[in-house]
Amino acid sequence: MTKMWKTYIFLIPAFLIFSANISSSKPLNEVWMEIYSGNNKVGHIHRTVSGTESKTKINEQTVINLNLLGTETEMSINSEYLLKDNKISSFSYDVSSSSVVLTLKGKIQSGKLTIVDLADKKSQEFILKHNYIVPSVLAEYIYQKGLKEGSTFEVYLFDPVNIYTGYDPELLKARVKVLGTEKVDTKSGIYAANKVSVIFLGVENTIWITKEGNTVLEKFEPSLTAVVSSRSDALKKRNKAFDITEKTSIASNRYIHNPREVRKMVVMIYGLENIEGLTLNDGNSQILSNKVLTITSPDLLSPDLYRLPYEGSIFTEYLESSRLIQNDNPAIIQQAKKIINSENNPVLAVKLINDWTYNNIEKIPTISIPSAVEVLKTLKGDCNEHAVLFAALARAAGIPVKVALGVVYLDGRFYYHAWNEVYIGKWVPVDSTFGQMPADATHLKIIEGDISRSPDILKVVGKIKLEVIETK
Repeated sequence: MTKMWKTYIFLIPAFLIFSANISSSKPLNEVWMEIYSGNNKVGHIHRTVSGTESKTKINEQTVINLNLLGTETEMSINSEYLLKDNKISSFSYDVSSSSVVLTLKGKIQSGKLTIVDLADKKSQEFILKHNYIVPSVLAEYIYQKGLKEGSTFEVYLFDPVNIYTGYDPELLKARVKVLGTEKVDTKSGIYAANKVSVIFLGVENTIWITKEGNTVLEKFEPSLTAVVSSRSDALKKRNKAFDITEKTSIASNRYIHNPREVRKMVVMIYGLENIEGLTLNDGNSQILSNKVLTITSPDLLSPDLYRLPYEGSIFTEYLESSRLIQNDNPAIIQQAKKIINSENNPVLAVKLINDWTYNNIEKIPTISIPSAVEVLKTLKGDCNEHAVLFAALARAAGIPVKVALGVVYLDGRFYYHAWNEVYIGKWVPVDSTFGQMPADATHLKIIEGDISRSPDILKVVGKIKLEVIETK
C-alpha cells in the first residue's frame, strides 16, 4: 500500500486563509513577516498599503514551502484589494504552485458579490448580507475598536476561495476577544503587546498587537507562527518545508495490521467539546455513544434495491450538480455512460465507476481546489480529486452520492482523507482512492455532504484524539 494515499490535500484550501491572513495592524506602507513551524522557517508574507482612507489598495503575497510526501513545492498566494471608504470594491486572488493555478477576480456592489474564475471564464454571483473586511486589516479593525481587556465582538472576514467553492458566506464570522497585555519576545525585540484571540472557521488564532497598533506576532493552526521581520530576513532561504500531512495527522495508540481488511473498529474520541455540525453519529455505519464510536463496514445486500436512475424523493440533493461536482457537464455525462453502459443495478454500477476511478486517476500528491471536470481532463490527484470525480460520475448515472470527510488509518496514524458514500437502497461508504467497495472500518467520518464543507474540518484539526479499543 503506497503511502501516497494518506495525503489530505482537501485541507489545503481551508488552510490557505490562515496563511494569507497574517497581518500587520495599522496600515503601514510596507510590512514583512516570517512564517515558522517550530524553529524552522517555512515562508514569508509581504504586504503593502497605498492610497487614502477613501480609496485604498492592499497588496499581499504569502509564500510557503510545503512538503508533500517527500517532495517540496512552493505555494504562492497573491491578492490585491481595492477599498472605497474602507469597504471592498474589487479584488484579485491568485494561488499557484507546481500542481495548481487558481486565479479569481471579482467585485462587490450594493451587497452583490461577483466572482470570475479566469480559467473557465465562468462567473458566480452571491448576495452578501453583511459588511466583510479584508482579513489582513483585521488587526487594524481590532485596534480601532479598542484594546480593552475582556472586550469581545464579531466580524465577517472575506474569503473569496471558500465562497467560490460553495462555502456559505454566513459562516465566515470571526469571534474576537482581547485577553490582556503581556510581553512578547521576538527576534526583532521585546514588545509590550495586547494578546487577542480570534476564532475563525472553528480555529483559534492568537495575535499580539502593540499599543501603537502594530502586530508583532501571530500563532495559528496547524502549528505555525508569524513574526514581524525585515525584508532581508524575510527573503532569506527557508530552513525546511512544512509537512502539513504529518502535522495534522493523529497518533494511534495501537498498530492495526491489514487495516484495509478491518470490518469493525471501536474508538474512544477525546478533545471535542462541541460536535455540533459534525456527522460522527450517522445512525448507519457510525454509532456514537458518549465518547465511544463504533464503525462498521456494511455488506452490499440491500432490501430496498432500486433500478437506475434513482427516482425517489428523499435523497435528491445528492443528485444535484455543484460548483466542484459538475455531474451535469456533458463530458462527465458521456464518461459515466461509457463506464456503466446499460447497467441499471446500482451496486454493479457503483463498482464499475469505483474501479474505473481507481484505475484511471494517477495517484500523486496534489495541492488543488478539486473540480470533477478538471480531474477528468488531467486524471491526476489525491483523495480529494478521486472523491469529486467519483461523485460526479455516479450522480450523472443517477446514483445519490455524498462526500465524506474524515480520517483513515495508515501506518500507525490517522490521516485526514476524503471518500464517498453511495445510496444503493442504504448508504454504503466507497473509497475510490483505495479501490474499496465498501470502504474498510478504519474510515472515521467527521463531516458529510459536499466537498465545499471541507473548511469545517478545521474545527477538529489539532483537537481530536483517538484511542482504538477494538478492531476486527
